[in-house]
Amino acid sequence: MKQSLCQQNIKQNLDQWAAGNHLIQQGLHQFGYPLYQAVERGVSSLARVIVGQQLHTKVADGIWQKLVCSIGDITADRLLSVDAAILRQCGLSPSKIAYLKDLAMRSVSGLDLFALPEGDDDAVDLLMSVHGIGRWTAENYLIFAEARLDIWPAADLGIRIATGYLYQLSHRPDMKETRGLGDIFRPYRSIMALFLWHQYRNKNFC
Repeated sequence: MKQSLCQQNIKQNLDQWAAGNHLIQQGLHQFGYPLYQAVERGVSSLARVIVGQQLHTKVADGIWQKLVCSIGDITADRLLSVDAAILRQCGLSPSKIAYLKDLAMRSVSGLDLFALPEGDDDAVDLLMSVHGIGRWTAENYLIFAEARLDIWPAADLGIRIATGYLYQLSHRPDMKETRGLGDIFRPYRSIMALFLWHQYRNKNFC
């Protein structure tokens, strides 16, 4: 059976890495282990990530709550049937409304979010075929909805900043450099991503 992300293997791998890296050890001592909170697979979870694109967490949470209050459970059928004006009243931009509508359309016409390809790159490519879904959204979905162990969101700002700190760099690594720096953590890069996000949220980086 293929292994998935869980709190046990997060702790196990971080403990192993901390034994050879004092900054990881220090981070665990200061802030503890990241808490992995998985979400259910499906349209609702992917729609939630789309809503949160390029928005502060509190703003995205507010829009999502308005959306749920307005249309109820977030399903493909409901997203297709709801009027765009109602979605705008929830705070969604025209572009995000188009993204959600495209996701819903693809879901009812063949995109099965419960049977994504086993290969991580293939799964990312399939998700990115939905209008408005970029690599960041696809990778977040694979970590939190699919519990995949080896996803590395190198384009994420928080990951880049925290990676620079982890490697004690004098500059902020770009996406390409960050991707290379993450190779050492294969095949458990999702665990390191969770740790770095945890560090980014709790530590004031310069």
